[in-house]
Amino acid sequence: MTISGTGFKKMKRIFPSRLNPGKTSKKIFFSQLSPMLNQLREEIYSVTGMFDEDTVELILTAEGAVKNIPFVEELVGAAPRIDG
Repeated sequence: MTISGTGFKKMKRIFPSRLNPGKTSKKIFFSQLSPMLNQLREEIYSVTGMFDEDTVELILTAEGAVKNIPFVEELVGAAPRIDG
């Protein structure tokens, strides 16, 4: 499966607004992200937060589902470099 970085770029503008303290909750962020990940493959999990004031960090993991590790690696490899 080839994965496009387009979805990541579309999400760029909502990452910080959904994760900064005092803003819309992470629950809303994950309610949008999780279905997108599930469309690609089930059993892909994510953790996110602010690395610093200007940098959002998104971690994707297979959580021990060995069959999904290559998929997660491909997905992360396809992600474009997005400032912030």
